[in-house]
Amino acid sequence: MIGQYDDFPNCLFLYAYGDNGLVYNGALAKVLRDVITKGTHPLMNLYSQRQINL
Repeated sequence: MIGQYDDFPNCLFLYAYGDNGLVYNGALAKVLRDVITKGTHPLMNLYSQRQINL
């Protein structure tokens, strides 16, 4: 899950817990990389905690 909080407007947080966290943190890191460098990623809305407006 990828989250964004109003208290930290320019930050994105990656939450990967448990055994699946080991698998998903690598994939979600690539999603975050593209969001930061390209402004978007096709899977962002699937993994975001809420709609993220960058």
